[in-house]
Amino acid sequence: MHSKALVILTVLWSSLCLGQTKIATTEACESALFSPTGPLILFGSDQITLLDSSGTTLLQKKFEGATLSHPVLRDDILLFRVTTATDQVKEELTELDLASLSFVTSTRLGIDVSKERTEVLGRAMESPIRHADRNPFDTAIAVSVSRDGIQLNHIQEQKKHFQARSGISKAYFTSKSQLIVLQNEQASMYWPGQIEASQVLAEGVQDITVSYDRSRIGLLLEDRTEIWQVAPSPKSLVTTQLGPLADELISSLQADDFSTYLVFKEAIDDEIDLKYELFVPQKKKESTADFEERKEDAQKHFNEIIEHYGGLFQTSQEVVQYAQKTAEDGVQALNSYVSAKSDSIRAIDDERQLFLTAERVKKSYEEFNTKIESIGTYDTSNEQYLVSIDGQEVPFKINLAEARSFKLDAEEHLVVGAKQLDKMGEDILTLGYQIMTPDGDIFRSSDYQKPLFIPEEQQNRLLVWITGMRIMAGLLWMAVPG
Repeated sequence: MHSKALVILTVLWSSLCLGQTKIATTEACESALFSPTGPLILFGSDQITLLDSSGTTLLQKKFEGATLSHPVLRDDILLFRVTTATDQVKEELTELDLASLSFVTSTRLGIDVSKERTEVLGRAMESPIRHADRNPFDTAIAVSVSRDGIQLNHIQEQKKHFQARSGISKAYFTSKSQLIVLQNEQASMYWPGQIEASQVLAEGVQDITVSYDRSRIGLLLEDRTEIWQVAPSPKSLVTTQLGPLADELISSLQADDFSTYLVFKEAIDDEIDLKYELFVPQKKKESTADFEERKEDAQKHFNEIIEHYGGLFQTSQEVVQYAQKTAEDGVQALNSYVSAKSDSIRAIDDERQLFLTAERVKKSYEEFNTKIESIGTYDTSNEQYLVSIDGQEVPFKINLAEARSFKLDAEEHLVVGAKQLDKMGEDILTLGYQIMTPDGDIFRSSDYQKPLFIPEEQQNRLLVWITGMRIMAGLLWMAVPG
C-alpha cells in the first residue's frame, strides 16, 4: 500500500479511538449518585455499594427484608428510606456517613426525601422542563431539557440555542464545551456549540449520573452499571498558532467537518499556514473593506482545504466500515478492497501534493541584499569576471569596454540575490545574483535561474525599489539650491 494512503488510514483508525474511556463495569442498580468526595454510590432496592474512582468496592451492605428508596445526598451524608414489612410496615430515615462509612438511623427532621430537586437558573429556563444543569466550568451557560428538545441558555447575553430532539431525558456538562446526553436509552457525548453527537457511549441506558468534578460518568443499564472516565472535549484540545481568524473558523466547524480536522490536523494547519497572512491582523491599519475582503479570502481558502480533506476522510471511512463488516470473509478480500481504496486516496493526495508543493515553492521566493567580496581576473576570451559573493565564485558576463570600470567601482555596486525552494519543495537554492552599478546598469550572473511559479511582474521587486530610491535621491539632490 502507498505509504501516504497507509498513514491516512492509520490516522483514521486512531481517531476512532478518541473519546471517553470505560474504566469499570459492575452490578446493575436502580439509581446511582457520585458523592462530593469521589465514591460512586450504587443504590439498589435492598443494597448499597460504594465504588472508588477505579471501580473497586469500598463498601457493600445488604438490608435483608427491607426496601430502600429516595436517596438524597447532603454533603458527605447519604439519606435514604428503609422500609421493612414484618408484622407491620416500618419506615426509617437512615444516614450513611461517607467519611466514616457508617450507617445510623437519622435524627434529622424536616428533610423531604420523597423527591429529588434540581436547582436551575430561574427565568432562563423554559417550563416545563425534565432536567437542567448549570455549566460548572462557565456559570453563564446552562442546559435544559424539555419534552420537545434540548436548549443551551447563555444567561448574561440572554441568548438561547434550541434544537428539537425528542426523547432526551437528561443532559450534564462534563467540560466547558461538552455534554453527556441521555436520549431514547442512548448515552452520547455532545458538543454544545452545535448540539451535535460526537460519540455514542452505550445503548440501552436507563439513567446517567456524573461526578461532582465531572471527570466520571455513571451509566445505568438493565444488567450492569458502567463507569466512564471523561476525556476532554476535542475542541478544548485544539490549539493553534495560526491566528485568531483561523481559530474562529476551526471552532465553528460542524461535527463531521471537525472530525475531519482532528484526523488531518497537522496537514490542514500546514495548508492554512501557506496563506498565513490571511488569518492574522495586519501590521498596518486595515480599512473595514480591506478586512472584509481578507476575511472572505481566508474563509474561501479554509473551506477549500476542509472540502479536500473531507473527501479523503469519507473515502477512508468507507475502508474502515468495509473492514469492520467483512473481516470475517477473509484477509484476501479485505486486502484487495483496501488496496483499491488506497490507490484512490493516493491519486487524490498526489494531486494535492503537487498543488501544495507549487504553493510552497512560490511562497519561498525571496530577494535579498548582499555584497561583493572580491572580483577575480578578467577572462578576455569569455568576457567574464568571477565575482566572489557569499563565499561563491559567481560568473558575470561583462563586455570588454565596461570591464575596467566594473572592477574599479566594485565597492559602490549594489548586489541583489534571489533564492527559492527547488521544484520538489525540499531544498533552498540560490537562483543567482544581479549587480547594479552606480550608473544604474544591471548585470545578471551567467548562471541565473528564473524563479518557478512567479509572474514576471513580481520578480526583481527589490531592484525596482532600489532604482526608485536612487532616482528620488537624485531628484532631491538636484532640488537643493547650489
